[in-house]
Amino acid sequence: MLCCCSYSCSLREQILPFLRDYDRLQSFAIILIYIQIGCTLVGSLGALYNGVLLINLGIALFALVAIECRNQKILRTYAVLQVT
Repeated sequence: MLCCCSYSCSLREQILPFLRDYDRLQSFAIILIYIQIGCTLVGSLGALYNGVLLINLGIALFALVAIECRNQKILRTYAVLQVT
């Protein structure tokens, strides 16, 4: 496969091994979920608090439990909750 520029090839060569390493990908997902929880908590301090942030916090905590338990059924449920 020919690449049009060397930057896209090198970027692809860096990303593909990262996506194939499940442990590093899981660690990155946990960091993103902690960021989501932090943003939810900071957002809930505002004057325009509504239940959406509380629901988002619940879903993020649900994902954290699902990842730590390594339960595929719970992870699929989390994926459905994120899409809806």
